[in-house]
Amino acid sequence: MVRTAKPPKSIEIRDNDTLPDVVRATHIAFLILKGTKVGSWKHLVTNTEAIAKVRLTPDQQACLDRNLSVVSLISVDPQRIVAVCADCGQVSFLGRTQDGKAQAAPSKCILTRGCVGKPIKTPLTSKAKPKHESATGPEEPERVPAPAEAAPLTIVQPELELGIPAGVPA
Repeated sequence: MVRTAKPPKSIEIRDNDTLPDVVRATHIAFLILKGTKVGSWKHLVTNTEAIAKVRLTPDQQACLDRNLSVVSLISVDPQRIVAVCADCGQVSFLGRTQDGKAQAAPSKCILTRGCVGKPIKTPLTSKAKPKHESATGPEEPERVPAPAEAAPLTIVQPELELGIPAGVPA
């Protein structure tokens, strides 16, 4: 009897598409890193086995591609996520405090003089959908299955996008 290896279990990302674009991209990236058990985006790029497990919708892939300059700096270990000001759009990076707790987003924008916006932090779980209020109190939104058009993750190499030759010169 010949045993065949099981195909890797796919990881479908369920993100909150109502978040600002940069926060959504970092949320998708954080969920990918947690799901693949890879510590940082830098390490994910070189891990073809982990990349093969991830399934994204075309919209999720496009969101990652648009925000690659920020996404490439996200990590799980050490934790590095972002907070984006809802008004001015400035991005700040958050980590962990000395006692190991996740750093809170500032209560108001500290990156742009005179801005009164409130920064939005990258959610750390896939349960990031906002709760809906009703007369009886908050209720959870309906669970929606992942779209059927989910496709494998494609890692875009930033150096190729910028026209800088990749690899070692001959």
